[in-house]
Amino acid sequence: MRSNDALLYPRTKPKPGNPGSGGVGLATFNVGDAGAAFGLSELDSRIMTVFDILRATNDQVVDGNLYDMDLALSELADRIYTMINEIGGIN
Repeated sequence: MRSNDALLYPRTKPKPGNPGSGGVGLATFNVGDAGAAFGLSELDSRIMTVFDILRATNDQVVDGNLYDMDLALSELADRIYTMINEIGGIN
């Protein structure tokens, strides 16, 4: 299991609707002001695919610790994953 897999499996619930023929990985989500948790600068677009969100989260692992134990970044990412998993909102 990769580090970000644990963020998804325990909380993922089926959602009604179809994210498209490319699957959920190609669905997009606006990470808004939480972009720093996914390596985005202030000037970057805030629209990311779910796959890119997962990959960016995985890239934030330092010595086996997600976000190098940075609580602020971890909370930003948790907020986005909660919105994706519980609220939906992917396009």
